[in-house]
Amino acid sequence: MRDFLIFIGVVLLIAFLIDVIQIVIEYWYLIAGLIAIAALVWAWIKAEEEKSSEAAFRVETERLEENARLARLVKTVTKADSLRGFDDYEELGWVEVEADSRSEAESELKAQAGKLGANAIVKLHFEQHEERYQAGTGPKGNPYFKKRRYKIWEGLAISTRRLEALRRQEELARPTQGTKSISSHSLVILDGSNVMHWGNEKEPDLEIVQKVIAYIGRPEAIVVFFDANVGYRVFGENVSSETLAQEIGVPVANLTVVPAGVKADEPMLKFAQSRDAVVVSNDRFNEYTNYSNVSRVSGQVIMGEVSLND
Repeated sequence: MRDFLIFIGVVLLIAFLIDVIQIVIEYWYLIAGLIAIAALVWAWIKAEEEKSSEAAFRVETERLEENARLARLVKTVTKADSLRGFDDYEELGWVEVEADSRSEAESELKAQAGKLGANAIVKLHFEQHEERYQAGTGPKGNPYFKKRRYKIWEGLAISTRRLEALRRQEELARPTQGTKSISSHSLVILDGSNVMHWGNEKEPDLEIVQKVIAYIGRPEAIVVFFDANVGYRVFGENVSSETLAQEIGVPVANLTVVPAGVKADEPMLKFAQSRDAVVVSNDRFNEYTNYSNVSRVSGQVIMGEVSLND
């Protein structure tokens, strides 16, 4: 009896499958058409997604390019309340952004300031904030919270309207004994510990040294002298000569960091005198009368632009 029931079940299953096959064959064109329509719809959806993605990418690229263009209009960003050499400017409004570091904040702040027509940002500062937010729910549905710390950077966008005659720069440019043009010397000595303060900040900045080197245009013919504490002044720790040379863009053989307890001025002047080199510095070195014949060129960096009183 059991075998008979199994036989009947198999026969009915085969009959059912035959009916299904017949139905599939009968409606094959309909099924194929539906599959084709589904494929076309899927292809259209993917094409629209790609178009949307390309459009979003294009919009984002254009936004970044525009931000970069606007940021280039802003020549300097400083913590100071004003710009040295400028006695008149128009306040255009405050700009702010959330960022972890100053470099990250500056790029966005410059873009915002550029939209306002600014060419500088002063009074740069940041405030540390803390917020509590719901990070999720526990197993019993109870919410749990976390704290987030973040920085809000803010600066005043300004437009300088009149550059007063650079009296300070002219004073620095008054020739001292032995002053000659940089171009007349085969070797240039850069007073790195002095030059890194040429910007509008009180803090030293190696980027200024890098700009002056690029302005002179002969890194292989430039020797840079630093006091021993340059690493701590800039990075907060002692750094190698290789790191410093890489930061400012000169061969490591062209970099001299004097030993601790020694001021770089005299070794630098002695070296310059022995090589008939010109010294680039705003220091007059009045106390070093033995080196009064050493040529000196002063300079300044205003609005990100290097100016040498050559």
